Amino acid sequence: MTSWLLLVVCLGIACQGITGATVRENSSRNLANSMNVIHEWKYLDYDFGSDEKRQAAIQSGEYDHTKNYPFDVDRWHDMTFVTVLRYKGVPSSLNVISKKIGNGGPLLQPYPDWSWANYKDCSGIVSAYKIAIDKFDRLWVLDSGIINNTQPMCSPKLHVFDLNTSQQIKQVMMPHDIAINATTGKGGLENLVVQAMDPMNTLVYMADNKGDALIVYQNSDDSFHRLTSNTFDYDPKYIKMMAAGESFTLQDGIFGMALSPMTNNLYYSPLASRSLYYVNTKPFMKSQYGTNNVQHEGVQDIFNTQSIAKIMSKNGVLFFGLMNNSAIGCWNEHQPLQRQNMDMVAQNEETLQTVVAMKMMHLPQSNRMNRMHRMNSMNRMDRMDRMDRMDRMDRMDRMDRMDRMDRMDRMDRMDRMDRMDRMDIMDRTNKMDRMDRMDIMDKMNKMDRMDSMIRIDKMDRMDRMHRIDIMNRMDRMDRMDTRIDTRMDRMDRMDKMDKINKMHRMGRMDRMDRMNRMNRQMNEYMMALSMKLQKFINNDYNFNEVNFRILAANVNDLIMNTRCANSNNQNDNQNKHNN
Repeated sequence: MTSWLLLVVCLGIACQGITGATVRENSSRNLANSMNVIHEWKYLDYDFGSDEKRQAAIQSGEYDHTKNYPFDVDRWHDMTFVTVLRYKGVPSSLNVISKKIGNGGPLLQPYPDWSWANYKDCSGIVSAYKIAIDKFDRLWVLDSGIINNTQPMCSPKLHVFDLNTSQQIKQVMMPHDIAINATTGKGGLENLVVQAMDPMNTLVYMADNKGDALIVYQNSDDSFHRLTSNTFDYDPKYIKMMAAGESFTLQDGIFGMALSPMTNNLYYSPLASRSLYYVNTKPFMKSQYGTNNVQHEGVQDIFNTQSIAKIMSKNGVLFFGLMNNSAIGCWNEHQPLQRQNMDMVAQNEETLQTVVAMKMMHLPQSNRMNRMHRMNSMNRMDRMDRMDRMDRMDRMDRMDRMDRMDRMDRMDRMDRMDRMDRMDIMDRTNKMDRMDRMDIMDKMNKMDRMDSMIRIDKMDRMDRMHRIDIMNRMDRMDRMDTRIDTRMDRMDRMDKMDKINKMHRMGRMDRMDRMNRMNRQMNEYMMALSMKLQKFINNDYNFNEVNFRILAANVNDLIMNTRCANSNNQNDNQNKHNN
């Protein structure tokens, strides 16, 4: 059965055991085995089409397996997207996982095709840092335009693709004064969240972790707004980080973000901090960006370690990576934002390490179950469609029979009325004839025969003219009856078409209701991609061992018996979030 999935990108770092009170250890749950490995890589490789092309790419320096690091993932139907930071030796930054397996692991295919991997003239995708898929089947790609993680090559852009056709439907260039901090001259767009109210009313939130800003893009008018706040800045106390016994330093501001579908709160944290903040996005929906409208709230030092990635479930559970714990934590936004209300849902120093990205999405429990679910759903829909068609045809036949009977009744009534009219005319004519003859005979007796004959002849002519006039009137009445019948037939056809259209609309509404009920019955799942962050920072990978993994788990199973499973409805804290 297709299910909602929380997609997590992790940088696989063997971290220290959890300390402090951020999350609690629950011996009744097996945190180490709460997620299952789906894919794993020693190094990333690509489907070049042939060994000759692959060797040519290696010889030219286009492909170097030691320079390819995954940074984000997402999934749509049976396509799993993987972004790769653009370094020299990275042939493609935006990819999907193919069905082919290489020595390093599953091969990647450029998306939409190899032509988009050409970046040197800035026409393709330079460096896809983060991606997001909205409910209208659109893929949003944040292209930083940076190569080798520090060198700006092209202006940052937003690419938008229609996933049903794999065609680009929009490309938006980022203005320089929006993408760069005017005071420090720094800028680095490395994360995005999409809030799609409808296709023409969509907001995109982008984190500038180098310039310490939140950028809001509105697709209805292609407008940008750069927001600043001290909650976006990194905390100097937490720039030193530790992973698997190796330390490194990062001075990055706002990075991990998650949007709540229940409260419209955008949760975020600077990478070098242990705080959690949020801002309500309702003012942004109304194009209100003033300081009086935008209120930043949150709690400082609520985590016991740095947290990179964040994501919200549809029921209001916030998931976040815990860098030094090789773990994923959670908090239910129906509860007060306090450390004691947080918990741990997964921890594994070997397979699940530093979490750098998360996604919610539909993902099958298994390929076989997904195929069976799709076949059962299609069969049910086909049966329901056939029943709908048969029911519509039966109703149409009944309506047609009733219409024919109605027309026959009307024709019978009109025929009877016509016969009665004709009989009445004939009766009046006969009476007039008798009266005329009697009058003629009376006059003939009083007049001379010649005068009588002349008068009789005149009266005959008048009588013929009178009869002709009566016949003309009858013809006109017949033509009027014909026109009335024609109008009634047109009205009957229009009425029938209107009934058919109403039936079609009702059928579509019934199918939409069935689909909505099916969606409500879907479960949520978590999928994770891991790599070793300390090796990435220190450039010290061993590509003979597994470095990247994708894992999956049921979200309901993860939060079972945790504080996050408490789904009490709106409390005081919830109401405060909505204000």
